[in-house]
Amino acid sequence: MKQPLPCIFLLAVLLLGPVAFSREESSVETWLKSGNQKYLHGDYDGAIADFTEAIHFYPNLAEPYCNRAAAREKKGDHDGAIADSTEAIHIAPTFAAAYFNRGVAREHKGDHAGAIADCTEALRIDPSLAEAYHTRGIARENKGDRQGAIADFTAAIRIDLKHVEAYYNRGVARARQGDLKGAIADYTEAIALNPKYAEAYSNRSVAREQKGDHDGAIADCTEAIRINPKFSVAYYNRANSRNEKGDHDGAIADYTEAIRLDPKYAEAYYNRGVARERKGDRQGAAADYDEAIRLKPKLGR
Repeated sequence: MKQPLPCIFLLAVLLLGPVAFSREESSVETWLKSGNQKYLHGDYDGAIADFTEAIHFYPNLAEPYCNRAAAREKKGDHDGAIADSTEAIHIAPTFAAAYFNRGVAREHKGDHAGAIADCTEALRIDPSLAEAYHTRGIARENKGDRQGAIADFTAAIRIDLKHVEAYYNRGVARARQGDLKGAIADYTEAIALNPKYAEAYSNRSVAREQKGDHDGAIADCTEAIRINPKFSVAYYNRANSRNEKGDHDGAIADYTEAIRLDPKYAEAYYNRGVARERKGDRQGAAADYDEAIRLKPKLGR
C-alpha cells in the first residue's frame, strides 16, 4: 500500500500594530492604520497601497516596510516581501519582526538555511516570538533536522500553549521519526484546540493505521470528510484503512471519490488497483496500475 507522508505547513507573518507618532508623522499613522485594517480583512492590494503611501510620507520608518512585506507575502510575492523586510532591517537593524517576516518569505521560496538564519536572529532580539520558533522548526524539518524541528515546535508551545499549528507540525515531525504515540498525542491536542482541523484528523488517522488501529483511522477520516467533503487525502487514507480491514468495496468507493476530487492522484489509482486485484478484478487493476504509472512513473519501480 502506498502511504502518504503527513504534510507540514502553515506559516504566519507578523503585522505590526499602531506605534507612537509625533504630530508631523500623523499622515503615516493614518495610512498604517488603514493598511492594517485592510490587511486584517484580506484586502492585501489595498493594504499594500496604503503602506506604500506611508512610505512616501516617511521613507525612513521601518514599520510600513515591514507591514508591506507581510501583505506582499500573503499575495505570494516572496521576492517583494524579502526586499521590503530587508529595507526595514536596513533602517532598524534590531527589528525582530522584519527578520521574522523575511524568514517566512525565504522559507516559502525554499531557502531553508536563510529562513533559519533570519528566525534565529529574530529570536536573538526577541526570545518570546513563538512564531519564529515555529517557522524555524518548519525550516529545520524541511532541511532534515528533525530533532531541531521538534525542539523548536516544543519551544513555540512553551511560549504559547494554544499554538495549534505547532502541535500539528510537531505531530508531523514525530510521525516521520516513527514516534506514533507522540504524533497521535500532538494531533489530538491540535484537534482539542481546533475541533474543525480536518488535516489533524487525517494525519492522526495515518498514525493510527500504522499502529494497526483500522477502526480508529476510519473514524478519523470520516470526521475529516465531514468537516471538509472535498478533502481527497482523507478519502484516500480511509480507503487504505478499509483495504487493510478487507473491505475492498468500501476502499474502491473511497479511492474513486479521491480520484474524482483529484484526477491526478496517482497513489489513489495505484491502491485502487491493489483493491481491485484483491477482489479478483485483474483487468480493472491493470488499468489502474497503468494510469498510476502514467501519472507518476516512479510508482512502477
